[in-house]
Amino acid sequence: MAWKLVWTEDDAGVPDGLATLDGSAKVVQDPANAQEAAAAGKIPIAMPSGKLAPAWLPAVPHAATHQNGGADEVATAAPTADAIPKALGDGKLAVGWLPAGDAGGVAALDASKFVLGSGLVVAGDQIVGARAGAIADPAGGMVIDLMCRAAVVQILNALRGHGLIAP
Repeated sequence: MAWKLVWTEDDAGVPDGLATLDGSAKVVQDPANAQEAAAAGKIPIAMPSGKLAPAWLPAVPHAATHQNGGADEVATAAPTADAIPKALGDGKLAVGWLPAGDAGGVAALDASKFVLGSGLVVAGDQIVGARAGAIADPAGGMVIDLMCRAAVVQILNALRGHGLIAP
């Protein structure tokens, strides 16, 4: 047997009936008893944000036991499967939480905290790869252009300084 609730205008605003709302979505019956701030015996109405004030909601004291140092803490600083990560004392996650060196992960670091990798790819194009061999400064030739040679030496020194070519 299915039940069907039938509401009629006669059920609105009467004892044991349904409360009605005005054009501002406020309770018409006993509007002085409705307010945003939580208080005993009052009807809660939403704040302008459309949400109830936090004081209307019951406190959850058990949640404190799940926090750092709590009796049943839920996070861990040590990376393990199916665990919730927790920051170390310095506010950072242990490196083991990060997918280092994997495709789609973050780049691995060496002992000196330098990034390890085989190249730099931007928008699908490899921009930087393995270091190229040394390129000698310009010398000799039939026509000597000192300004051009100076510019080429500056370019070569910049490439060497960035480690793109061997010194």
